Amino acid sequence: MKYRDCVHCLILIFITSLHHSFAQKASVATHTLLIDSLNTRLQNTPPNTKETVGLLNALADVHLSNSAVKSLQYARQALAIANQLGDKTLISTSLNQVGEYYLDQGEYKEAFRVFFQSLSIGDSIQNQAITAESLYKLGVSCYHMNQYDIALSYQFKALQIEQALKNNKETGAILSNISFIYARKHYYAKALEYQYKALEIRKTINDQREVSKSLDALGNLHLRSHNYPQALKSFEESLKISQQLQDKKGVATAWHDQARVYTELRQYERAKELYFDALRLKQGIGFRKAEIRSLRGLGQVFLLQKNYKKALNFFNKALSISQQLNTRREEVETLNDLGYFYAQQGDHLKALKFHQQALNKAFADKERFQMMDTYQFLYNAYLELNDQANFARFYKLHQQLTDSLGGNRDPVAEIKAMQEHYEKQKKEKEVVVLQKEKALLKKQNELQKQKLRRDSQIEALLLMGLLLVIVIATVLYNNYHFKHKANQQLRVLNSQLQESQEELHLSNSMKDRLFSVIAHDLRSPLNTVSGFLNLMRLQKEAMTPEEIQELTSQMINSVKSTLDLLDNLLNWSRSQMGLMKMKVQSVNLPELVDDTFNLLALNAQSKKIELVKNLDASCQVMVDAQMIDIVIRNLVSNAIKFTSEGSITVHSQAIGKHQVEVTVQDTGVGLAPENARKLFKVDSHFTTEGTHQEKGTGLGLLLCKELVEKNGGKIWVESEPGKGSSFKFILPAA
Repeated sequence: MKYRDCVHCLILIFITSLHHSFAQKASVATHTLLIDSLNTRLQNTPPNTKETVGLLNALADVHLSNSAVKSLQYARQALAIANQLGDKTLISTSLNQVGEYYLDQGEYKEAFRVFFQSLSIGDSIQNQAITAESLYKLGVSCYHMNQYDIALSYQFKALQIEQALKNNKETGAILSNISFIYARKHYYAKALEYQYKALEIRKTINDQREVSKSLDALGNLHLRSHNYPQALKSFEESLKISQQLQDKKGVATAWHDQARVYTELRQYERAKELYFDALRLKQGIGFRKAEIRSLRGLGQVFLLQKNYKKALNFFNKALSISQQLNTRREEVETLNDLGYFYAQQGDHLKALKFHQQALNKAFADKERFQMMDTYQFLYNAYLELNDQANFARFYKLHQQLTDSLGGNRDPVAEIKAMQEHYEKQKKEKEVVVLQKEKALLKKQNELQKQKLRRDSQIEALLLMGLLLVIVIATVLYNNYHFKHKANQQLRVLNSQLQESQEELHLSNSMKDRLFSVIAHDLRSPLNTVSGFLNLMRLQKEAMTPEEIQELTSQMINSVKSTLDLLDNLLNWSRSQMGLMKMKVQSVNLPELVDDTFNLLALNAQSKKIELVKNLDASCQVMVDAQMIDIVIRNLVSNAIKFTSEGSITVHSQAIGKHQVEVTVQDTGVGLAPENARKLFKVDSHFTTEGTHQEKGTGLGLLLCKELVEKNGGKIWVESEPGKGSSFKFILPAA
């Protein structure tokens, strides 16, 4: 960590020696001048000293973006001298610089080993800055080794330390890397959020090199959502900064990413030109891992142009380098490129060979997102070969892995929705704040004018002399009363503003919940039905009646789950929009329970569940019958879902003279206390599968809570894992 501070100091000293007025422009000093300055100081510094180690590490850092080999040479020299001096701080910083080289070259296990040594030393000397730097680099290494959750753990630990130390530069780097991890996990909205945070911090400290990296990352996220103008704008801004800094790695990265945009825009000649420029620059600075991406990009462009010979040549070169460097992720992607290449030529058997190799590599690295993508390649290939069994096998594996990773996440919809939501919220807040400010300003102006008029009256009265003391006292009293009233009005306005903010927060939580349900829980069963129908269409002649019956049963369950969800969504939306008009009357509670039991009897019988009613036949409640019918139906349906076999009992008891407590009790799986507390909260989303894998959203319980409260009651749950659950609610007695 300290050698980076040394770099900044040396830059400042060098520029100051040229002219004091250039001190504010140190961040854009050219690499050539900086390297010359560092070499000059190194020659004039006694060997084997702390200052020598700092200068060598500074040279290693500067050369990292232009010559990886020289960077490693300087870093190893610094580490050797640090070991001779026995200075643990210098050893740790030198180890981190050596690790930077391994990261750059794609040797992630070696990088992890070196950074872990640095972390151990940082902990032993209780140096928080070194500890944070090492944790951050360990997170980067784990990210490249596809260990995303471990990588996030390291990053958040480092973030906590750097924020406490108020190190904005390092904080920006960590936020940016967290964004990369979330993007790799397909959480695009979170990726966009953290990258914007990183960009803001980097702009605040005027760290142009890191600003360039954030702009490039944002460009990639915009590219995922097909926002090509915004992506090109971000890449162009990143390129401009890298060119000013003579950062060859940054320039090559920006050219490569611009080429990706032009490929999607079908401007293939421009894309090839940029890919070739990026490739030559990467080869010149020894940026070998990044060469693979440009070679793959060129192969994809030539494939789109149906120039199969050149496309195959570039794919084979990319595969060769990825195998030499042992970069598994790039190797899997290139193997899938080759499989797709042969599929485009109609050679599906050869395509299968490459996709199977890719799957084996992804399995070895436990890279589930690459496994998910490869499953899709495989089931498409088997579909073309009319291999029903393998198509169904890999289609099912793809669906299962997709669901376990959070469903079919749509980067286009997710990023656009996040941006639109962000902009809409920002505008709405600005409008609300502006209106409140205008109202307060208008009120203050009115108060000021009234105060001025009152003051002038007081002055006039004072001039009339002491004889008008009584009149003056009266005016002063009126003035006090007026100010007191104005203060009361201001307090009322502030209270209304706070209530509006709370309502806005609740409304946003509600909408987020509904969007989550619609985006995932409604789409998933429909995807399943679509997949089954497609399978039946393609393989109907080869399927047995039993297989058709099984698929039909599964589709019916998916459709029923979807209809239940739509029913709850409809009732919820009607409640939110005030369309559910209450008609309170005396209602016979046992009759409502009988209606629900008759409706759900077949569901209960299929799971060997006995429905028991233990109610006084004359039990009457003063409620809206339709609303309470929805409540009882949802609670009994949930009880059936989470009970394998046994009984579900509905009973009641009087509480005083004016209330009735109703209980829906099951013998199901039960709930842990921490999960039971989440059930009726709007801002949390807790749901589990039923005993027969029935899907749930948690929306039905929120609807029950709202309808019970509309009828003047309250609802809660008492549950214990393995001993069933009791959902209780209180209603007004008739």
